[in-house]
Amino acid sequence: VLAISWGRTVWEVAQAQGFPDLRGARVVPAVGGMDEVDVRFQPNEIARRVADASGADVSLLHAPALPSPKLRSSLLSDPDITARLTLWDGLAAALVGIGMPPAELAAAPAHIAAKRDALSAAVGDVVSRHFDLAGDPVEMPHEDLLLGVSRAQLRGAGTVIGVAAGDRKVRAVVGAARAQLIHVLVTD
Repeated sequence: VLAISWGRTVWEVAQAQGFPDLRGARVVPAVGGMDEVDVRFQPNEIARRVADASGADVSLLHAPALPSPKLRSSLLSDPDITARLTLWDGLAAALVGIGMPPAELAAAPAHIAAKRDALSAAVGDVVSRHFDLAGDPVEMPHEDLLLGVSRAQLRGAGTVIGVAAGDRKVRAVVGAARAQLIHVLVTD
């Protein structure tokens, strides 16, 4: 199982379509959907493109990234949703973007933009799991509701490939490495 996150750099990697043959593998979004028009914030679309380019199967996650407590409870009682979420427990690999500090984002998914003040200590994120420069977690309000790969699932994955581009991502890359959320870094 290969989990795919979201973001500009992950979208660019998916667009390049330079993936090896992954027939027999399953691609799954690393986080639920976001109510955004911008394709960079559409994990299902990015996962589908990677699967198409590699020959892998895809399991889409038709659930919001940050549902209400009532909706989350309902989603977790659905066998199809639960089957997709349990795929995160045995990840062979993940391709994740390393995000910038929320305060510096010109465009951000609504679930992050609405919580910028509470995330002021964060230097970046991996799959909406924020951290400071030392790698310590900076929890977003209601992070317990997030339908996304957890920090523990990322640390337990076979290989987590973090992608980031630009000088503005240096502190985020350092924080992600110190947080032990990535194993491999692809950067400019």
